[in-house]
Amino acid sequence: MSVRDARRAAGLSQEELAERAGMSARSIGDIERGVVRRARTASLIAIADALRLTERDRIRLLNHHRGAGSLPELVAEDERTPRQLPPDLPGFTGRVAALRALDGVLDDGPPIAVIDGAPGIGKSTLAVHWAHRVRDRFPDGQLYVHLRGYGPSEPMSAEQVLERLLAGIGADVPVTLDDRIGLFRTRTAGKRLLILLDDARRPDQVRPCVPTGPGSLVLVTSRSRMRGLSVRDGAFAIGLDEFTDDEATDLLAGMLGAERVAAEREAATDLARLCAGLPLALRIAGDRAADNHGRSLATVVGELTDRAARLPTLQAGEDDMSTNLLAVFSWSYRALSPPAARLFRLLGLHPGHDLDRSAATALCDGPPDLDVLADAHLVEHRGDGRYGCHDLLRLYATQLAEAEPDASAALRRLFDHYRYTAKVAMDAVYPHERHRRPDVPAVPTCPLPPGDEAAARAWLEAERLVLTEVIGYCAANGWPEHARDLANTLWRHLDTVANYRDALAIHGDALAAARETGDRTGEANALHNLGAALWRSGDYHQALERLLEALALRRSLGDRAGEGDTLTNLSGTHWRMADYPAAEDYLRQALAIRRELGNRAGEAGTLDNLGVICERVGRYPEALSYHSSALEIFRSLGNRSGEAAALDNLGVVHQRLGRYAEAVTIHEQSLSLCRAAGTRVGEGYALTNLGSAHAGAGNLAIAERLLREAIALRAEVGDQAGEATAMTRLGMVLTDPAAAIALHEKALTIGRRIGDRQLLVEVLNNLGEATGDATHHREALTLAEATGDAYERDRASRHL
Repeated sequence: MSVRDARRAAGLSQEELAERAGMSARSIGDIERGVVRRARTASLIAIADALRLTERDRIRLLNHHRGAGSLPELVAEDERTPRQLPPDLPGFTGRVAALRALDGVLDDGPPIAVIDGAPGIGKSTLAVHWAHRVRDRFPDGQLYVHLRGYGPSEPMSAEQVLERLLAGIGADVPVTLDDRIGLFRTRTAGKRLLILLDDARRPDQVRPCVPTGPGSLVLVTSRSRMRGLSVRDGAFAIGLDEFTDDEATDLLAGMLGAERVAAEREAATDLARLCAGLPLALRIAGDRAADNHGRSLATVVGELTDRAARLPTLQAGEDDMSTNLLAVFSWSYRALSPPAARLFRLLGLHPGHDLDRSAATALCDGPPDLDVLADAHLVEHRGDGRYGCHDLLRLYATQLAEAEPDASAALRRLFDHYRYTAKVAMDAVYPHERHRRPDVPAVPTCPLPPGDEAAARAWLEAERLVLTEVIGYCAANGWPEHARDLANTLWRHLDTVANYRDALAIHGDALAAARETGDRTGEANALHNLGAALWRSGDYHQALERLLEALALRRSLGDRAGEGDTLTNLSGTHWRMADYPAAEDYLRQALAIRRELGNRAGEAGTLDNLGVICERVGRYPEALSYHSSALEIFRSLGNRSGEAAALDNLGVVHQRLGRYAEAVTIHEQSLSLCRAAGTRVGEGYALTNLGSAHAGAGNLAIAERLLREAIALRAEVGDQAGEATAMTRLGMVLTDPAAAIALHEKALTIGRRIGDRQLLVEVLNNLGEATGDATHHREALTLAEATGDAYERDRASRHL
C-alpha cells in the first residue's frame, strides 16, 4: 500500500493529509512521486497516524516505502509476536539516572510508568531507548502507539488506541469501547507485554489499555504530569530536566565527533546554554554544524545569539514538523485553556528569569493558575513558591506576548508591584531610613506584612537577581521612573549585603535612565550610589570621578542631605587610598551638615568614621572617644548595623593599644550583631578583625579558622581590598613560611592592582617580616610617612 493509495482511500487531498500529519504538502508529494526513494520512518508513521490505518495497513505502507523486511522491529504479516518499537536512536547519550529509575520499575514496580517533561526534552527518545534495552524481559511482544496527544491532529481516543493494540496482537476489533477493553484484558492476561503509549495527553487515553495481572508494563510519555495516573492508578512518574552542560556536550560529541567538540569546547558549552539544554534543540543545532562543511560550532553559536532569530533557526526542515521547535512548542500552547494561554503569554512579558505567585498575580490582574502551566511543563516549579522556564520557552512566550493587547497595562502592574514591595521590605529591614526612600503608590499584590523583618529579608534575597533584571529592562524600555525608584529604594541593602556586582549594574542603569529623561535629582542619586559601589569593589579612581560629579550636582540642586552622604563616601574612598587628611576634611564637612539637619544616624556614622581616621594616624584617645560617642547614638536609635560597625572599629583601637582580650570580646559582639542584621560587609570586617585579635592573644588556630572564613566571604561578595587584607593577616598566622609568603605576595598583587595604599603598607610590612627582606620595610615606611599611618610607620621603623 502506497501513501497515494491510502490517502485517496481516505478521501484526502495532499494538503489535508499534510496538515493532519504535521508535514508540508511538498513532502507528501515527494513521497508519492518517488522523489524520496526511502522515506523517513518518522514521516511514514506520522502519515499512518494521520490516516488512522490499521496495524496491517501500517506495515504494508512502511514496507512499500522502506522496502519489505527493512524494519525488523515492526511485526511482519505472518508473525504472531508483535515487535512494534520504533528504531532506537543511534548514539543515545545521557539520562543515566532516569534509566536507572526505569530499571527499578521492572522489579516489583507498578504496571504503569510515566515519563513526563517539557516539549523537546527527549521523552520519546528515552522511552524507546529503554524499551529496546529491556525488550527481552517481555517475550510476548512490544506494542507501540503514538497517541497524538500534542500535535496538528486531534488526540486519539481510547477506542482508537485499543483498536491499534488489538490489531497488534492479532485480534479482531469489537465495535464498542467496553467490548474492546474486555477483549484486550482477556487476550493480554498472563502475558508479559511491554506497551509504549507515546505522547499521551489525558489519563483516559491510557487507563483502558493497561493489562490485568502481573507481568506487563505500560510505559507512557506525556508533556503533562498525568497526576491522575499517579494518584488513582499508582503509576511511577519520572520527570525529565534539561541536559547538563556535560550531557549536552556528550550529545554533540556523538553527532559531530569527540575530537571536534573537544577542540571547540567553549563553543559547545555556549551552544548548550543557547539551546537551554533541550535535547531536540541541541540535535537541530548539531545537525546544522554537521550538515555544512566548514561551519564551526562557533558559527552556529553566532547564528543563535540573536534572540529574535533563535527559534526560527532551530528547525530541521519542513518535511517533519516534529523537528521544528516552534511547532513543537505551539502544540503544547494550543492545548491550554484560554485563561492558561493568556497567563503563558503574559509570563513572556516578565524580564526576569523567574517569579513568585504575587508577581504573576500582578501581571494577570488576578489569581494565576501557575500549576496548570507547571503540569503542562510550560513552566517549572523551582521551589519556595517560584516559577520559571528555560530560555527557549521564554523566547516563545515573549513572541506570543508581542500581540497581547494588555501588555503595557500588565507591565505597569508588574513594575508597580516590585517598586512597592521593595519599599515595604526595605522599611522593615532598615526602618531608620524610611524617610529617605521614594514615596510610591501602594498595590494590592504585595505579599509582605508591614514590619516583618524576616519575611522582608527573605523576599529581598529571593528577588535579588530578578530586581536587577527588572531595573535593567525598565531603564532600557521606557520605564525610567520605575528604574530610578527601585534603584533608590534598594541601594542600602545592596551595600549592606555587599552585593556590589548587582549594585554596579543597577545604578548604571538608573544613571542612564535619569540622563535620558533629564532627571537631575535621579542622576545625582545614581552617581552617588554608583560611586559607592565602585569604592566598595576597589575601583577607587572611578569612584572619585562619580562621587565628585554627584557632589557638584547635589550642591547645585541644594540637596544638603545628599551632599552630606556624598562627602562621607568621598571620605571613605580617600581613606582606602590612605589619603587621611582629605578623608578627615570630607568627614568634618559631612558632620557639620548632619548636625545642621538633625540627622542623628548620619552624625553617628560620621563620628565613627572620624574615629577610624584617628586610629590610622595614631590618635588613639580621640579614636576611642569618637567610636564611643557613635556607639551611644546608634544604640539609642536601635540601629544594629551601625552599632556593629562602631564596636568593630572600637575593637581595632584596643588591638593597637595591645588590649587583645578586650578586643576579642568587642569583635565577637560586633560579629554577632552583623550576622543578626544580615550585614555582610560588617561581617567581613568583624571576622577579619576578630581573627587578628585572636592572633594577637596567641590563639593561632582560632585566628586561622576565622581568617579563612573572612577570605571566603569577602571573595564571594567581590571585596578585593577586604579579601587581600584577610589573606595577608592569615599569612602572619601560618607556621609554613612558604605558604605565608605566597599569601602576602598575592595580597600585594591585589593591592598594587587596585591602588589601595592602606592595604599596601600593611602587606609590605608583613612581607618584610616573613622574608626578612628590609626592602619591603623601606617601601612600607615611605608609604606610611606619605599617608600619615602612624602604626605601620612605627612597625617599619623597628625593622630598619
